[in-house]
Amino acid sequence: MLAHRDGRRAAAGGVTLVARSHAEVARFFKGLEVVEPGIVLLPVWHPELGMGDDVQGAAPVPLYAGVGIKS
Repeated sequence: MLAHRDGRRAAAGGVTLVARSHAEVARFFKGLEVVEPGIVLLPVWHPELGMGDDVQGAAPVPLYAGVGIKS
């Protein structure tokens, strides 16, 4: 139900969220060189960048992240 609640909150702010599986997200990177660590859950994508940050009320983010380079 978390995704449903967050989707309603985003829609109220004019943002559309679409829940996608890893395979569905990976399709957006077709033909691109995917940068390490690849297409992973958001907290796993270079977690060292947020080290030392104390975010109140922070909860796991169930979203995928990735960076692709067009060659």
